[in-house]
Amino acid sequence: MTDSLASEETTAVSEFSREYHRSLVDKLISLSGCDAEERDVMDKRRDSIRDFLERLFYSPMPQQANRSLLDDQQVETKYCDKISQLVAQNGPSSKEDFYKIFRELHGDIKDGYISETQFLKALVTLGPAISKEALMGRILWRPRGYAGDFETLEKIYNHEVSLNPEITKWDEVFHCPGAESVIMRLNFMVEQIMQAIYDKKIPLVADVACGGARLAKEVFARMEREEIDPEALGGIVCFDGDKNALKFAERRQWNDKLILMKDKNVLKGFKGEDMFDMIVSMGLHDYFDTETSTIMKRRYFRAAKKKGGVVNIGNFAKGHVDMPWTACFNWELWLRNTADMQEETKEAARKEGLSVKSEFTSLSADEVSISQHIESVKLT
Repeated sequence: MTDSLASEETTAVSEFSREYHRSLVDKLISLSGCDAEERDVMDKRRDSIRDFLERLFYSPMPQQANRSLLDDQQVETKYCDKISQLVAQNGPSSKEDFYKIFRELHGDIKDGYISETQFLKALVTLGPAISKEALMGRILWRPRGYAGDFETLEKIYNHEVSLNPEITKWDEVFHCPGAESVIMRLNFMVEQIMQAIYDKKIPLVADVACGGARLAKEVFARMEREEIDPEALGGIVCFDGDKNALKFAERRQWNDKLILMKDKNVLKGFKGEDMFDMIVSMGLHDYFDTETSTIMKRRYFRAAKKKGGVVNIGNFAKGHVDMPWTACFNWELWLRNTADMQEETKEAARKEGLSVKSEFTSLSADEVSISQHIESVKLT
């Protein structure tokens, strides 16, 4: 074969690969429930998938960059056939069957054994499980434009599952130990506020990235059940960059104790000094790199009371068993261990010229791995 013919054949194969890749992306989008005539939506979802694939495959670059060591038939056997079997029975009978497949798939991606196209083919095989009606489809398509939006969290808190028999089992799969630990984290934060109330501190609390103000809802409900005077609480001040979340949060109002900081970006929302008795940040730092996390802690420390103020920060733990499979559905988190969190706190306190003391609580939803760490920082 001449060099010219070889070049033409390579170009033809390359063009076929690109077309096949595009067809899989379009197939994926159609499974989300998007009509091909909705061009604006189609374009946005193509952009979303492109960004998702770039993060998943190239951040960081795999050890075998741009190299697929499994051929298409191997991928078909190892992943697509197994997924097809789960779809045929309307979802997995055992959650672990699903988790195992996608943990292995994520490992092959990060080791450079799987191409983007092969991954897309496996994802498309899921069919109804990635529709916009399904919880896994919801995190994949990010209808609010970001991962972990307030509506998704409400579905986790309420343990919602679809009544559609093609989706019910898949939604059950979504309620994994990681999701259960989100509920545990909420309960922990509620207890911290209630203890301050029992101690007659009349706490003024800041809820950072409050979402739909579920924390306030749970605190108010506890106070009602225990017949605690509303004046025992200074108030819960809610910050969130999503206007839709704050609009949803308005329904939580109780005895004028809910204060919504509208149109405030959570990164710029703190203006007061020496103001809050307690600052709660349940899941925001899951999405922050080290630099941003440290900057945010400095802002907490400025806004907390300098003597006795407490900052409670949650973070998913390194080694958490669910993270590989959720990353395959466009929900990546910044995992930390207690040493990581403490180092950021020390740096933030040093820059603010403050003395602080940290204590850690680790939460496990499956009795196998630690799901979350919660750092309680007291300004001394």
